[in-house]
Amino acid sequence: MTVVTTMMTVVLSFRWDNRTNQHNQRNRAEQQMTNLHGTLLKNSPDINPDIDLDG
Repeated sequence: MTVVTTMMTVVLSFRWDNRTNQHNQRNRAEQQMTNLHGTLLKNSPDINPDIDLDG
């Protein structure tokens, strides 16, 4: 019975780690897009500031 419990714990913790990694990757990608957007705005003086680029 202990072996079964240990295997379930290993499987569940692996799935949890995988989900956490995917979540962190998505956050990192969103942060990079935000940084890129800010850089593009700073480096583009001819953009009309009245235009809402975020929709």
